Amino acid sequence: MDKVLGFLGLLYRGNRLVVGSKIEPAIKRGCLLLKASDAESGETMRLLKKAKTQSLPVLELPYGKEEAGHALGLEACSLILILDKKAALRLGKEIQGEEKQPSFLKEGRAAAGPDQ
Repeated sequence: MDKVLGFLGLLYRGNRLVVGSKIEPAIKRGCLLLKASDAESGETMRLLKKAKTQSLPVLELPYGKEEAGHALGLEACSLILILDKKAALRLGKEIQGEEKQPSFLKEGRAAAGPDQ
């Protein structure tokens, strides 16, 4: 398991991210929405549109639903909402491979998101 999946597992156990039906009520508190590479359901698309209207940054994971879910101890997981700003920054660096601040955090709501 690589760094991103391991870190997601730690965040899940530390209640720093939400998945499934808990995403919609928490979307206003979120800093980053992660989408599995093979996530295409109607519910997923609806939540992605809602994230866009809320100016919530969205990144696509280089993993499928099963890999992302397995990292969290679940069967599958299409979307993951990160609630912690520092964790969102670290994940952005790991996923995008940038040494400096990831482009998704330079503008938008995540730059001023909650620091829990």
